Amino acid sequence: MSMKTLVQESVTIEPTPRDAGLKLTLEIVDYDNGIINVNGQPLGGMGGSFPDRSQAIQALNSFMSVALQELFTQSRKRKENAQTGGLR
Repeated sequence: MSMKTLVQESVTIEPTPRDAGLKLTLEIVDYDNGIINVNGQPLGGMGGSFPDRSQAIQALNSFMSVALQELFTQSRKRKENAQTGGLR
């Protein structure tokens, strides 16, 4: 599974309570056995297991980068729709 697919399947992006923007919600769990879950989904290959913590940090950095790109993409589309009256 690609990082983009993992982000799209596991990240929650929703309007703020007053609909003034978008909120990205993440829950990251680091289990004692080396598995890392993001919003309930195992991160990376090998079933989400990262015995080497530097690999886990790299995977989380990658995930966060793609998640932020997704947030900014949705935010840009939201602003464009607002400017055109939702006609896009």
